[in-house]
Amino acid sequence: MDDGFRRSDCKGLYLCTSAYTKEEQQVLQDALRKKFGIKTTLHYARNNIRIYIPSSQADMFCLVVRPYILPIFQYKLFDPVTTDIPIQSGLR
Repeated sequence: MDDGFRRSDCKGLYLCTSAYTKEEQQVLQDALRKKFGIKTTLHYARNNIRIYIPSSQADMFCLVVRPYILPIFQYKLFDPVTTDIPIQSGLR
């Protein structure tokens, strides 16, 4: 459950998918786009590829995955109401 992180300079999100092939990551990208309308890109870092969810798509991604995230990891998601601050321990 802890294979992703938020960028510190914007609302963009990374999914740490470097264990998957580029083709497998493209399958995930297609699924996110077709099923939820979430557009992603592939970013390269130190010979690794990972999926990036831009700021414009981060709110929708958080709304989609929130029901499946354990409470201890909810801090990684944005508050769906304000979209400016993350939820801390389920409190606003």
